[in-house]
Amino acid sequence: MPDFSPTCSEAECGVKANTVRKVLKERQKIQTMIHTINYSVVLSELLANFLPNPTFRFASCGAEIAHPFGTSTEH
Repeated sequence: MPDFSPTCSEAECGVKANTVRKVLKERQKIQTMIHTINYSVVLSELLANFLPNPTFRFASCGAEIAHPFGTSTEH
């Protein structure tokens, strides 16, 4: 019967070094993608907060008046 104790060697347990490296490499790729997405979302939210949207105007009462595609309600 095979020995599955923590002291058994990799060869005895059926673990190959190439398999471990491949798993770690894929994990690093996934973590990099997650970090990239997180930074992209944060930066896009910052830009949206600092840059005014020219298609919206505010009335004196505080209500938003939408001007889609920059159209005006004045004739």
